[in-house]
Amino acid sequence: MHVDGLTGRVDGQVGVPRSRGHELRLSQFGHEVNALDSTASELFRIDPIREKILASQEIQRGSSVISDGRNGYLINQLSRSLQPLTGPTRVMEGAPRAGIGDDAGGLWVTIPAKGRAVAYREGRQIKSIAVAAPGDLLVLRRIAGRPAVINTTRSTVTIISSSGLTRELPLHPTISGVLLATAKSPEAVEGSVLPLLASDKTIVLFDLRTGVPGSLQLSLPRHTFAAPQVVGQRLYLPDESAGSLVVFNMSAHRMEPPVPISGRPSRIEAFVKDGFLWASDPDGPAAVVVEKDGRLHHIVKYRERKARTTPSPSAVPSSSAAASPTLSPAARQGGEGPPGPGQGSSTPGPRPSGTAPSPSPSRAPSPSPGGENTLAPENVQGTPGDGYVDITFSPPKGGRPLAYEVTTLEERPARMPYPYMEPERLPADAQELRIRAQLGICHGGTHSPVYHYRAVAIYKQKKVASAPTPLVRSCLPPGAPERLTATSLGTGTVRLDWYEQANARYVSYDLDYEGRDGSYDNEDWGEVEESGPDHVVIRNLTPGRQYTFTLIARTRGGDSPPASITWRAP
Repeated sequence: MHVDGLTGRVDGQVGVPRSRGHELRLSQFGHEVNALDSTASELFRIDPIREKILASQEIQRGSSVISDGRNGYLINQLSRSLQPLTGPTRVMEGAPRAGIGDDAGGLWVTIPAKGRAVAYREGRQIKSIAVAAPGDLLVLRRIAGRPAVINTTRSTVTIISSSGLTRELPLHPTISGVLLATAKSPEAVEGSVLPLLASDKTIVLFDLRTGVPGSLQLSLPRHTFAAPQVVGQRLYLPDESAGSLVVFNMSAHRMEPPVPISGRPSRIEAFVKDGFLWASDPDGPAAVVVEKDGRLHHIVKYRERKARTTPSPSAVPSSSAAASPTLSPAARQGGEGPPGPGQGSSTPGPRPSGTAPSPSPSRAPSPSPGGENTLAPENVQGTPGDGYVDITFSPPKGGRPLAYEVTTLEERPARMPYPYMEPERLPADAQELRIRAQLGICHGGTHSPVYHYRAVAIYKQKKVASAPTPLVRSCLPPGAPERLTATSLGTGTVRLDWYEQANARYVSYDLDYEGRDGSYDNEDWGEVEESGPDHVVIRNLTPGRQYTFTLIARTRGGDSPPASITWRAP
């Protein structure tokens, strides 16, 4: 099926021969579309314009199709081979895992046995980078066009730049290695935020811009969920027990009405492409397309070509937002909507086992002896800052507290500063439920205090605390230095300028530079003549040589992403 994301209309259909009841995987790169029948080990090349199968070929069993965005490849872990769809087979380094493409046109794979990430272009190896210890368990993802290697053994994530520079960032202690090993995450995200769903229903939102994972503890039913997706300011959780999408508005910090897909227990395949969220029941006719602003397009894949558009969730009053994806009777009658051709699409296969039936409306909360419903705040999130942690939460559904406060569960009692709250208490009618836990300073590294936080609803006769957040550290690494420029000041002399880091305390800068058109040792490097918080002057550089300067901002919260500039000495 081909679907127009702006209208939700089915534009075209192509029948794949001999594939009824088989598992199909679609891949799209450039104007080429392929359908891989993994059951019969057969690959079909599709012409999306003429809506026909152009050719088919038998492939090695266990092969999968991956793409660098421009070209397609068959990768087979058993034979350790990488085969361009239009070229010869190449033997790869080590035993590769499934790969991803980057924005520079490279194809990346991980070699866990060697702890390396390897890049290919047009079937030829161009880079091999150490990213882990040999034998570590690695998961390869793409964040904002860059390869990201999640090391589940050591609870770190390594970002690889287009030049091959690596930046390793800790995921501990927000999420433990044990939970990380089974965490679900999308293969690629178009923005800078990678969401991870741990087995204890903790959601980690790793932001490439800051390098700090934020934690989010949503009030979720005991259902089976697929990997979370982020589009715009909304987080979507495919609920396979209910056949719907759970929706959380991150900017408004509240749940929104769930998006029905099949309305029954079913697999849900979801991915983000070109700013649209595509979510489909591969075993039935139901799917949905969601735009960045939350507008929905429901489509019946097999019976109709006319789309039905529903209002944006943002237009629904917050008082009607559901905490769990309970479907209305109308939504249970037939799902709608297909995925467009792209990564991650597939067709019929086995349904998930052990899934619960669609949830029934929850029972009303039992009142306390004083005659009031006493419920805990929901959706508690801890966001680290430079010496503080912001705790945001949602009001309890059904309860009417008088006020709110935030408490901590101290993880490291040994002579660590204890946070004080600003404000100490929030009125129940506050427009924004946010309390800042101040620690005064970001100690950084292993010496930084980490705490669990609870949001507490205060009633007439008692206080009710939420479940604790994951551990949150009060440190925020600085952003990359901005507006890095190089100005020649005469023969072999350069002045580098940049914007000083805003809202970052105790910041220093680390500068590295090297020539690109010849080899030389450290004795040939220039000397720093003058430096300040926003500039440096370097002299005695070799005339005619090209240099690449890499600048990193450093605080007690960690290192920033690198900023680089290339300059040729006059």
